[in-house]
Amino acid sequence: PAVTRRIEALSAYIAFKKNALVKAVHWADEFAYLHGDKVSCELELEFLIYARIMISSGKAEKWIALLQKMLALARRQDRLRSVIQIMIVLSMAYFKINKTDKGLNDFILSLQLAEPEGYLRSFVDKGEAIKNQLRQISERKDLLKGRDGLTTYIHTLLACFSKQPSADATSRPQPNKDTTIFSLPPRECDVLSLLDQGLTYAEIAVH
Repeated sequence: PAVTRRIEALSAYIAFKKNALVKAVHWADEFAYLHGDKVSCELELEFLIYARIMISSGKAEKWIALLQKMLALARRQDRLRSVIQIMIVLSMAYFKINKTDKGLNDFILSLQLAEPEGYLRSFVDKGEAIKNQLRQISERKDLLKGRDGLTTYIHTLLACFSKQPSADATSRPQPNKDTTIFSLPPRECDVLSLLDQGLTYAEIAVH
């Protein structure tokens, strides 16, 4: 069922964020066995988590084609937030395999799309890798010449990394346009928070 599938994916995401890569990779292997590379809107959350785990495991190059398929689908369906999320992860994959120019290009495009919307957590929740990419761009005056709005946005994002949030990134945030990890609805943010607290699937079901 979809609910169980998403809870398992979120559990793997929690493991990944806590560097419990054995558990995260085990989920990813099972997910790959069941779904292969047949991307769909319904499986986007799971595929994004899957791709991030694989990129972190040193298999970035293999999954770039999968991310490109996901990006093409999101663009055809005019899902702007999904396009931004996928492009961010795709840029991380390019950086991982030292294709820096391609990674910078996709990353700047994601920033240009996100800046008018004021999205912050779409970038900040992805951690140190994105912080490093933002720093690289901020030092490239040639890329930012004449882009004052984008420059300010990058500085705002970098400032977010230096702040200690009042609540954990996996707890339910106050509503705005960009509050949820991987664009999750509020109930799934609750599930993510409960998983992070160590509750079992059965315990979560009664909440």
